[in-house]
Amino acid sequence: MAAAHAGAAPVVSAVVPPAADPVSLEAAAVFSARGTQHSAAAAKGVEVLGRAGTGVGLAGTNYAVGDAAAASTYLGAGG
Repeated sequence: MAAAHAGAAPVVSAVVPPAADPVSLEAAAVFSARGTQHSAAAAKGVEVLGRAGTGVGLAGTNYAVGDAAAASTYLGAGG
């Protein structure tokens, strides 16, 4: 999943200032920092989403096992 995310969203970690004046330099620095923060937050989100997907998969497996056990009990009782 991390590879798909990386391919879909390019990393923006540096913004080139449009001019050499102090305001442009400061704005570029702020946007560069925000890009780095966003990349870190997105990576954490991908990690959390991956863990959630694993949990949902395990829950589905457990439900299938439980349903199969219940069905075999029902069918074994002549239902």
